[in-house]
Amino acid sequence: MDHVLRFLALGTAVAVSSPAAAQSINQFVGFGDSTIDSGWYRNNIVNGQPVAGAPSEISLLAENPVKSRAATIDLIMNQIPISQRTRGPLGFNVWASGDVSRLQIDRPVGFVGESATPTQVTAGIDTMSSGGILLGMAVSAGTKKAKFSQGGSFTQDEFSVSGYTAATLGPLWLNMIGTFGALHYDVNRVVPLGPVLEQNNTTTNGTNMSFSVRTGHNTVAGPVTFGPVIGLTLQSVHIDGFTESGNVTSLAFSDQYRHSALGVLGYQASFDFGKFQPFAKVLWNHEFVSHDRLVTASLTPSDSLPAVDLGKDWASATAGVSVGLGKGVTGLVSFTGQLGQDKVTNYGGQVGLNVAF
Repeated sequence: MDHVLRFLALGTAVAVSSPAAAQSINQFVGFGDSTIDSGWYRNNIVNGQPVAGAPSEISLLAENPVKSRAATIDLIMNQIPISQRTRGPLGFNVWASGDVSRLQIDRPVGFVGESATPTQVTAGIDTMSSGGILLGMAVSAGTKKAKFSQGGSFTQDEFSVSGYTAATLGPLWLNMIGTFGALHYDVNRVVPLGPVLEQNNTTTNGTNMSFSVRTGHNTVAGPVTFGPVIGLTLQSVHIDGFTESGNVTSLAFSDQYRHSALGVLGYQASFDFGKFQPFAKVLWNHEFVSHDRLVTASLTPSDSLPAVDLGKDWASATAGVSVGLGKGVTGLVSFTGQLGQDKVTNYGGQVGLNVAF
């Protein structure tokens, strides 16, 4: 009986040794004899593949901070050019930006997907040194409630602090951002146990550290500035281990680590039309870190199963405009979408305000 509960809790397909063993499992969960199918426990088979249900779901906790950190970096990157070209008499700029996006991770064969609408607010202050180097810091708060594709959900809350700098040398430019974030999760994992949906609840914490650098070359032709962009973001996500509570299908999960080294290569352009400064950017993104990590779940004994494996290459495009609203006051609107990442749909918009004083 303990093995039956373990198989059910993990959500994995079970190869049973005989029709009689399969029958005993199916009768225990209330499905009767009709679910026996060639020796496989049918309730946990999707398209003929085993479903790594629980570890697959919990692996998404460590994947989401990679996407939310990309939004934080974009919020700061979009404010840097405004602060560089608009300075007040005291030499300081304060700004705030908000981001709302849509994240959909399709349900891969044998795994679990999710859908969420992340939101984030970032505020910053910066100044320019005597040598023309921009120095600033920002704080961010973000939240999302993601729904698992097979029921249940989790909420991710993050508070982060960033330091950033930017410099230009003739046509060359360099931006750098370092960020540390504290993560908190509330998780509700649902396990079908016959006609009943078992609720397994828990909370846990984590950390999210990153360093991003981008550089490029600007060519100015009248009101148009354009040139190539190259960059790299190094990131390390840690999710504390936890034990669920509530039911016989509750599990314990070990710590998770998700490392990322995301390279970008592309092109950008901006236009100077006085009060209006439209801009656009197209990037190719490549993840250099292998995704073959495991998530360990324990009842008795423990099992280590693959985490969700997402695409390693995709394109992203950003289009927006900054608008002079008054002396030293600039508004910003932008939209970003990505295309071509296997199993992932992600797009969103930003609105911001920058004040020089």
